[in-house]
Amino acid sequence: MRRDDSDEAYPALTVNIGSSGLLLKLMGACPFEIGDRVVCEVALPDCPNEALTKWGVGHVVRVDETRTAIELRSGIFVSDGDSLFDLPADSNTSNSC
Repeated sequence: MRRDDSDEAYPALTVNIGSSGLLLKLMGACPFEIGDRVVCEVALPDCPNEALTKWGVGHVVRVDETRTAIELRSGIFVSDGDSLFDLPADSNTSNSC
């Protein structure tokens, strides 16, 4: 995941996933604040090199030392082999899903 206005990505493990959001455990201290607009990409354990859905824009709704809860607002699907993290930080990723 990364802030929508930054190219710096932070790896995280999915603790819980639902129809409208994610609870993520970051590999280090949480750099996010409530209200931050973020971009997330979810990879399945069986297919670590392929994203499940290339979720676009979400908002941080809860944080603690290493966990972040994201409310997903919109998403995009990217062609095989592409990554959301390859998109420029200021690109428009707010296609409704």
